[in-house]
Amino acid sequence: MDTVDRTIQEALRARLAQLETHFNSDVVFYFGEIHPALAKGFRDFVETLRTELRLEIKDYSNDAPLRALIRAYNDLLIEYIRRSQFNKFFMHSRNFF
Repeated sequence: MDTVDRTIQEALRARLAQLETHFNSDVVFYFGEIHPALAKGFRDFVETLRTELRLEIKDYSNDAPLRALIRAYNDLLIEYIRRSQFNKFFMHSRNFF
């Protein structure tokens, strides 16, 4: 792994840690297609999180500091995905890069 990749990965890990601290939770990032055959299952899963587990999906658009934190992580990760040519899918969490 070259120095640039290592530096980007360290920055992504640091930004991910900030998000996990803010939310007091694990954060997982997924980039890729949700195949049409899996779309209903994915929607059902999100609905189950909301109804049965009472997970609140918060609109953070009016929270400028949080929005900046999320955008900083997202923008850097999307650029890394493009640079590395991960065309199909990419997943990132504290334990997986």
